[in-house]
Amino acid sequence: MGKTLIGYDTLFKYWAKELLYAFRDITYRSTYNLSKDITLKNIYVSDVGIKIYIKKIKFGDQRDDTMDYHLQIES
Repeated sequence: MGKTLIGYDTLFKYWAKELLYAFRDITYRSTYNLSKDITLKNIYVSDVGIKIYIKKIKFGDQRDDTMDYHLQIES
């Protein structure tokens, strides 16, 4: 059945790192805005915890290419 991961677990650290990389890529590389927040319902684990997928993301309009998107988020 399910198990609660603790912050010092190796698997937890691995998943956290992979999710941060995915969020970074969505923020800096995607050409579309998110129309809905990404939640735990969008996170899928497979191959005995080795692979993490973010699925069923709702994208909206194309981003304004006159400004870097990360600058809009950070300000």
